[in-house]
Amino acid sequence: MDRIMPRVFDETASSMALKMLEKYEAKVLLKTSVEKILGHQAAIGVLLKDGREVPCDFIVLAAGVRCNTDLVKGTKLKINRGIIVDTMMRTNIPDVYAAGDVAEGYNFIEERNAEIPIIPNAYKQGETAGQNMAGAQKIFDKGFIMNSMPLLDLSIVSAGVSTPGEGITVKTIYNQEKNTYKKFYIRGNNLVGYLLINDIDRAGIYTDLIRRKIDISSFEHQLGRDDFGFIYLPKALRSQLILEG
Repeated sequence: MDRIMPRVFDETASSMALKMLEKYEAKVLLKTSVEKILGHQAAIGVLLKDGREVPCDFIVLAAGVRCNTDLVKGTKLKINRGIIVDTMMRTNIPDVYAAGDVAEGYNFIEERNAEIPIIPNAYKQGETAGQNMAGAQKIFDKGFIMNSMPLLDLSIVSAGVSTPGEGITVKTIYNQEKNTYKKFYIRGNNLVGYLLINDIDRAGIYTDLIRRKIDISSFEHQLGRDDFGFIYLPKALRSQLILEG
């Protein structure tokens, strides 16, 4: 790719990450890929697509997440990238449920089934499946992607939509002096995604705004402020959230 983590990072965020890696003397090669691993008994290097050879002592492969569906291959269960489930975690076979990293559940932001391989989603899906297997009628339809990770000196949290699209407006706040970056994706009157770098204290509030589909029109201009918090929400909404616990 032409930048680091292009599915989550825009040019500014990727530049911040690249500078951090270079600070710690990591060399990043962009716009190329590994064509061949060199060596016989042990790896001694790689041949890149652009013809360069890079010597090495060992190789680490990180190629994303793949659902482990080996257990159900050859069965009548419907499988795409993962096992297809509805909002009650039911598969297409009666009394068979799936949850967590193996399942493709409903992503309410993208309005489609998708694999969401993160712990909070697995917990909620597993809880829903367990209750329904015990006779309840529970629904979990609030799944969406969230990620939190440290990158050396950078703290990074992202959730929901991570690229501009039709009907989405974007708000960015970049403080070069503090080395902080905030980016918000808004569709209509709802926050549908965000990226926070080095200022992640309010990630939980932003995540809750997404999950609850809260109308942010009255305080949209406050998003990203250093002091943004519960107090900026409308009084009626604050009262509702308090009552809900």
